Amino acid sequence: MQGEMTSGYKSLSDLISGAGVRYVRNWSDIQVTGVAVDSRKVEKGFLFLAVQGEKTDGKAYVPDAVERGAAAVVADGEDFPRGPGFPDIPVVVVADGRLASSRIASAWHGRPADRLRMVGVTGTNGKTTITYLLRSIFEAAGFKVGLLGTIGYFIGDRCIPSSNTTPGPLDLHAMLAAMKAGGASHAVMEVSSHSLVQKRALDIGFDAAVFSNLRSDHMDFHRNSWDYLKAKGLLFRSVKSDGTSVLNADDWASVVYASDSSGRVEFYSRRQKADLTVTVKSASLSGTEASFDWKGRPFQVSIALPGMHNVENAAAAALAALSMGLDGTSVAAGIASLKLVPGRLEPVDTGLPISVFVDYAHTEDALRAVLDNLKGRFGGRIVTVFGCGGDRDRTKRPKMAAMVEKYSDFTIVTSDNPRTEDPMDIIGEIAAGFGTRERYVINPDRAAAIRSAVDMAEEGDVVLIAGKGHETYQEINGRRFPFDDRVIASEACRARKSSTRRGRMLMDWIGMAERHSGRAGAHAAS
Repeated sequence: MQGEMTSGYKSLSDLISGAGVRYVRNWSDIQVTGVAVDSRKVEKGFLFLAVQGEKTDGKAYVPDAVERGAAAVVADGEDFPRGPGFPDIPVVVVADGRLASSRIASAWHGRPADRLRMVGVTGTNGKTTITYLLRSIFEAAGFKVGLLGTIGYFIGDRCIPSSNTTPGPLDLHAMLAAMKAGGASHAVMEVSSHSLVQKRALDIGFDAAVFSNLRSDHMDFHRNSWDYLKAKGLLFRSVKSDGTSVLNADDWASVVYASDSSGRVEFYSRRQKADLTVTVKSASLSGTEASFDWKGRPFQVSIALPGMHNVENAAAAALAALSMGLDGTSVAAGIASLKLVPGRLEPVDTGLPISVFVDYAHTEDALRAVLDNLKGRFGGRIVTVFGCGGDRDRTKRPKMAAMVEKYSDFTIVTSDNPRTEDPMDIIGEIAAGFGTRERYVINPDRAAAIRSAVDMAEEGDVVLIAGKGHETYQEINGRRFPFDDRVIASEACRARKSSTRRGRMLMDWIGMAERHSGRAGAHAAS
């Protein structure tokens, strides 16, 4: 969709109502034929949103938009340029370009979020899994559900690869409208801290807003930890008055978010009494059996996703669904039916006496949760392959190394998505977090690092490949190259298996030759 929408015709006055207009130049209440934030997507009769971005000012692209047929412009800033390329078409100057974009995007599609039951999920870790669990729960209850998140944007049977965890407002409302047109009654979406600060989902009232946990992350974007915490809290101000903020009683940030909420507040916990209290009965790598007690109404839950972090994710999803009127039976059925979330502790079929898992963990806390879940489960060592993304929070790099060293027996430090950074610079910052040089090696070639980990693993060992999870590319200097940890790991396992088979065949041949030679010698001696 890429920031361009066409949905019939609407008057300019209807679109800018509530957009925070400061003043208007060359006013004419024209009929708008489309809306675009990218001048390359502009067609005749479009409204062009020339707002200030992170890196560029949209006003610089007004001449191009006009040349392509823009009939009106919305811009932010103190003043709007005059002169060549800025003709006498309606220009609406707004106080806040991001707010205006959200309001205009929603208005263009007839406020689709108002016609869906909306659930937003925020937090450092667990957002994707919680949204998948919620979709599974709602589907078990007979509803048709759309999903927007890190892995993709799911509209009916269609999956659009995601460029951001939360899409920009033009794409967001276009997709919500498409969900509604396709018969969806519910929409579940991950809401990142970036998107909250940038007001991408500003014009959505949420029936439920879910908080997973708060850990250190995104310090490349937020000024400090407090700004990061407050950014997440913006979601709970968008809860409808009759909606619910679903908070983690075991995370201190929930105290702050409870005061931010514009709706009811309910808590989930596996450590203390809460609105939904979890009691774990048994746990293994194949899943967890638990009892969920919702305000004195207990029900049993089978969670196929392994690990205590997924017990918490299931509790968050369960409480959100229960707060929206679903019963324990539907909740339990939906949780039990979700067997896998792509790239989240996803097993690779090895055909070898070793285990290989791919996981998206890219914070120290996510690594701790995954490694703690694997520790001691297989009787062998844990060999971890990981790196850190470039142009992202640098403060977590040595912290991730320390966490991996604590829980792994051996580590191969490699490249992740270096983006515009030198991979060896990133690796150097990671390596500073290790306490001893004997328990890790460096191999910046990610494919080679994965192959090395598979080759060195012995019977009973576990190989964890962390950081990229579901991603099918590696981003280097502005380009995305095909790369899938799961594919590389599978190929490495097949190569090792084939090599082992060839080695056994060679040893069998040598043994047979030696036996044959021995018999020949015996005959000669006789």
